[in-house]
Amino acid sequence: MGGRKEIVNSPSHKLPDQLPFGEVRNLLPGIFSNTSTSYKFFFYLALMDAIHKTDDLKIPINDLLIDMVARVWYPVIFFKVNFGWQDQLANVVLKVKEVSKLKDDANDEEIKKAIKAHQENPEVRQALKNLSLFVPYRLIRPWVTEQIGKVKDSQINHEIARLAKAQFVDRKTAPPYYLLEDSLFLNLQWVAYVKENYKVLVDFGYWHLLEYLQKRNPNVPGLVSKLFRPGSRALGPARTYWREFILAQPDFKCIFSGKQLNPKGFAVDHFLPWSFVAHDQLWNLLPIDKSANSSKSNNLPAVDAYLHDFARVQRDFFQFNYTHEHVKRLEDFSLFFKEKPAEISLWDENSFFERMKSGILPQHEIALNMGFQKGWKYTP
Repeated sequence: MGGRKEIVNSPSHKLPDQLPFGEVRNLLPGIFSNTSTSYKFFFYLALMDAIHKTDDLKIPINDLLIDMVARVWYPVIFFKVNFGWQDQLANVVLKVKEVSKLKDDANDEEIKKAIKAHQENPEVRQALKNLSLFVPYRLIRPWVTEQIGKVKDSQINHEIARLAKAQFVDRKTAPPYYLLEDSLFLNLQWVAYVKENYKVLVDFGYWHLLEYLQKRNPNVPGLVSKLFRPGSRALGPARTYWREFILAQPDFKCIFSGKQLNPKGFAVDHFLPWSFVAHDQLWNLLPIDKSANSSKSNNLPAVDAYLHDFARVQRDFFQFNYTHEHVKRLEDFSLFFKEKPAEISLWDENSFFERMKSGILPQHEIALNMGFQKGWKYTP
């Protein structure tokens, strides 16, 4: 699953013109029509990766299901993205988290290993079984819809499997695969098409997944970054800016611990957790004591206890950079306040606080509704 963040930076809903069978040009986009859960998106993405990485025409369904669940780990566990009440993938990964005791920031290999190790957990086993009886069949339904006719719900999977196999060699209606016992048997021409157009096809999947998730998370910032394990963050520049500020104010103290900060030994903290905001903009950063940083983790600070001091420090930091004409450092504040730096520089402490509060509190409420823990206070 590594490297997918780069793929989704420019998602597209368009597909290459040259599909393996011209007659089915409009069927592939149809796989995501009327989708009420995330299963198809993640199964599709797992399938694209599997085809990209192997030349084997037979792929075990269980391998794809494990990959599906692993892909949901960071959106659900780390970033707390809402998948909707009907979606059971989030419940599966939450159960794996509970029984495995795995860290929130585990890597892909550790996550897959934990899923495999706990497949026999009754809830995990049942969830994977339900997925195996649904998504592999429904993903290829567009290729056989016209032939199915009216059948009972209990017979749909059987009919999809039968028709997909019967049409497998038909150049006009061949699906990407048919189901063979507990595996998918891939169509060779579709495999060649996927390998040639892998990046575009993955972009296509993420485009539709993001549309699905955005409807369920309309106010969540940085959603596109919350589908993957976060990479390393470049806080070096911010640390440099704050060090300059601390050196100019030798008595500067951490707003949480009250300890005086050493310019050579402080932590740069996200007031609203990074796992919520998914950015490193300066208006949300501040220097704090390392012990406070470790304790705070990704919790929401008690705004009644700390917001006023946070705003005061931010105003002082803004004025310091404005006075020294560090224009680039002021851009984040202009974006946050939707005002020019010259206008912000005229605000007194109370005005700055009120504007900061009006921007912070709505985001704090969204984070709280997503499941981030509120009311953190520093305890020595």
